Amino acid sequence: MRKVVLAAAVAAVVFAGTTRYATPSLTAAGARSDATAVSALAQMDAQRAWALVDGHQLPPVAVLDSGIDTTHPDLAGKITAARDFVDATGDTSDASWHGTAVAGVIAASNTDEASAVCPSCALISGKVLDAQNAGDDDEIARGVLWAVDAGARVVNLSMSGPDEAPVLRAAIRTATKRGVVVVAAAGNDGTTLKSFPAADPNVIGVAATTATDTLYDWSNRGSWVAIAAPGETTTTLRGGGYTTFLGTSAAAPAVAAAAAECLAVAPKLSPKSVRRILASTAAPVQGMPFGRLDVARAVQACATA
Repeated sequence: MRKVVLAAAVAAVVFAGTTRYATPSLTAAGARSDATAVSALAQMDAQRAWALVDGHQLPPVAVLDSGIDTTHPDLAGKITAARDFVDATGDTSDASWHGTAVAGVIAASNTDEASAVCPSCALISGKVLDAQNAGDDDEIARGVLWAVDAGARVVNLSMSGPDEAPVLRAAIRTATKRGVVVVAAAGNDGTTLKSFPAADPNVIGVAATTATDTLYDWSNRGSWVAIAAPGETTTTLRGGGYTTFLGTSAAAPAVAAAAAECLAVAPKLSPKSVRRILASTAAPVQGMPFGRLDVARAVQACATA
């Protein structure tokens, strides 16, 4: 079984990422920048999309990660289902910090401390990564299939490795056939080499951009990447705090949240159509074949598709 883990932390922010055999560390617990969160939402025009989905049933988003801190005030009551795939304990709490950070980008309550792309979204939590942010492909694949059965229409995988695992590929294919959008982080190695599951043709691979719509030099890129999103934001931290979150692991859940909003206004859209609309409505990224997520434009286009 292949291990998939996350990339290392840098400076005073959480550099969450997607390379094998590198363990992240939290270097500045509680560090946050309100301006970062606000600017990321403004850059994606995320807040304008909230009115567009008002009155529509938002589908739950599955976060397959290290678990979610369900006691965090900005996430409490948002998790509709949870399951532990890491060991036999059944403990679905966040083993590290990463899952709580990812969850906050998607659905944290709209507060001054952290602002999510889809604050009205519900979450499904599949714990597939351990305290070292490592997980077996078999466990991750089981998590994908469980999330589909639990009612997810979108699955977020902020993780990756250099090889494609047949068991995970098969699970993703099954999810796609059942109408589920799968989103994954492209990785933080600064390379064009394919990273999986982001490079799977049934997955929306997400790179990370700066506030000026250029690609971070550490973000993976290439024709296998479908779209980019802001790679720095302020989000929820395990234990009730907040932190600055930096990496493609922070970019991917923004796209997952936008996909959920698209499905809210157009429930019959296929995963392929959602991917196409997200990519076609994205803003240009300098020198890249893919664009940066524009949530409002994407949701508007989905509503009329």
